[in-house]
Amino acid sequence: MGISTPKIEWSHLAAGFGSLLDNCFKTVKVGDVRASLDRDSAILNNGDPVMLSTPELSISGQKLTPEQFLALPEGDIVYELVDGRAVSKNEPMSPKRFHARLQPVLWRILEDWCSSPECPKPGSAHTEWAIVLTRKAEPWIPVPDVTYISNERLPVEAMTDEPCFAIPELVIEILSPGQSFGAIAQKATDYLEAGIPRVWVVDPQAKSITVFYPDAPPRTFTGSQAIQDDFLPGLKVIPQDVFAQARIP
Repeated sequence: MGISTPKIEWSHLAAGFGSLLDNCFKTVKVGDVRASLDRDSAILNNGDPVMLSTPELSISGQKLTPEQFLALPEGDIVYELVDGRAVSKNEPMSPKRFHARLQPVLWRILEDWCSSPECPKPGSAHTEWAIVLTRKAEPWIPVPDVTYISNERLPVEAMTDEPCFAIPELVIEILSPGQSFGAIAQKATDYLEAGIPRVWVVDPQAKSITVFYPDAPPRTFTGSQAIQDDFLPGLKVIPQDVFAQARIP
């Protein structure tokens, strides 16, 4: 069946087409794995014992390994590997219009910066690209909304159509309806503890961007406050411009 998590070339294509392709990203699917599992309810995400049956694996009431998770067939729901379970990324609600508008805008800002000949840290930006990490001594495969990784950490010649096994410099998560800021802040902390140096949490309702650092308290930027960081030299992001480009009222 092949790897079924979002991959590098697809993430470039999807972001390039903008929000029209928001529902077309490659994702992990548990939907067709019918055994004792309803297609869209995905009982997996509450940890109840279930049976998964595919040509590659059969699991009943036990934790998924990263290899088993990545071998799941693909479909229309984004799943992350958390504590050995395939968890729907967007529970309890799917992303809405503001999320769909913001994701390509943020991707374009990062891509324009890191692909510029003048960029001190050239690299690439991606949407919905799975990253192989560790969380609380357990394998963890989250799927950030936007990711930036430098060519130093992932050389161009080393790029393959697989999940990311290198540690990116920046991940961005966009708060969806039904998600609490506290929950997404905990996820940001998990990213930092996994070795990712910068995490941005974007709140469409508050029109804010909160930057999480490994060695300092998080800082929230709104309005015309510019996000500038020596760790990401040359990058300047103004929240009100981001939300204006996304046409968030």
